[in-house]
Amino acid sequence: PETMTVPSSRLSSLLDLYFAGVKEAARATQLAGAPGGATVDALVALFDPGAVIAVDGREISRGHEAIARFYRGGVLAEPGFWPRPVEGSRGAAADDAIVVDIFLHSTHRTRLVRDVFRYSGAGKILHMDVQTITDHRSPPPEAAAPP
Repeated sequence: PETMTVPSSRLSSLLDLYFAGVKEAARATQLAGAPGGATVDALVALFDPGAVIAVDGREISRGHEAIARFYRGGVLAEPGFWPRPVEGSRGAAADDAIVVDIFLHSTHRTRLVRDVFRYSGAGKILHMDVQTITDHRSPPPEAAAPP
């Protein structure tokens, strides 16, 4: 957005907590072979109880239980999932939103997304919109082999 400014240190710290939680949940998922319970619970605790996750502007999850399902059945369930924020892409936008571009890598997919976060005064995520910039899929090795 054109109104981007440097985010406040508080917003940056809150965003750092979120990314640390996502990376820890991804690491635990890879070790366990399934999305981890305690790490996903810790990640979900960063959200307000009535928080919304949207993808490309469309609401897909509202509230803690739905957000937990979003992570357990979504990105964390993708083999080899690992998020990596794009260096220098973090900024603040109007309405106390913070924006960051993120590469989402997994075994058969790489996406570049722009996450737009809105936080409550209490430091909980109220709304997160994951906006797709690019989405590249590669077929699993068995699907790529000729018959």
